[in-house]
Amino acid sequence: MPRREEIRRYRMSDARLVQLTDSVRQSAQRDATELIAYGVTAATITALEAARDAFADNPTDEELSGDLVIASQAKNAEKKELQRQVRQISDRARIKFGEADGRFRKFDVELLTRQGDDELVRTAKRVVRVATSLLPELTSEGLTAIMIAEVGATADTFDNLVDAQDEAFKNRDIAVDERISLGNTLYDLLVNLAAKGKLCWEDVNEAKYNDYILSASSSPATQVTEGNVASQSVVSTSVTGVSTATVLTLRNTGNVPLSFYFAVLPTDPTGPSPITVAPNESVTRNAIELGYSEQASRFNVNNEQEAPGSYRIEWE
Repeated sequence: MPRREEIRRYRMSDARLVQLTDSVRQSAQRDATELIAYGVTAATITALEAARDAFADNPTDEELSGDLVIASQAKNAEKKELQRQVRQISDRARIKFGEADGRFRKFDVELLTRQGDDELVRTAKRVVRVATSLLPELTSEGLTAIMIAEVGATADTFDNLVDAQDEAFKNRDIAVDERISLGNTLYDLLVNLAAKGKLCWEDVNEAKYNDYILSASSSPATQVTEGNVASQSVVSTSVTGVSTATVLTLRNTGNVPLSFYFAVLPTDPTGPSPITVAPNESVTRNAIELGYSEQASRFNVNNEQEAPGSYRIEWE
């Protein structure tokens, strides 16, 4: 069952929310005597300060993405090693039997570099079984039982690293939802206090009334997320609060092409309408043009290159 995504109620950056909170809090402390008539007490300010600190001290998406990048890099490095070990066995079988021979075809490694993680694990285990059965015939080509055992061990390690990457995705998702929830709590307290401040000074003092205006609450503000993408890996970003009409600006801030798209799962390597952005270039598209739907609501960035990449996404 898909997770229930926390929806941002504040259309502003996290930094802007903290800044507005500090500004309104200072005004409320200045106007403490007048605001008592509207139910604003020291406890009101204390609750706002506590919510502000909890939100500000929560890890940013960039921090949370760090663990995900580490897990992805470890998995990708092991994937390359597993592919290398599989090839060194299958290449010996190709030399010994020829590509048309049924014994070589049993290895079924033709599309090795294009296989997904789970498929690669299955391929590696099949290669171990086939190579073990054909070892007497392949000894002349330099194949050993140790080489076969290494493939099995590396496949197990790779499988564990795939699970670790999936866990990192889940942990990041949970943490992002937690930060949005804290932001929503802070925003609700801020809006309530600002409304009372405006009510207090309406038609009395225009300057003080203006101190309680939340400029970012009356018009959509640009939201931003940015991060890194390890080589040959997918990152699920923190783009949230999207509708079909949401406009996204996709900036490739790195040195390799990146693919941007909405998808069903955070690990999906592509989506209904992916778009590739060249290094140091940017494009602007509506969410629906990028494949957004109620089902495909995760915004992923895929780096299929051998070098790491980086991105910046703006939306409102």
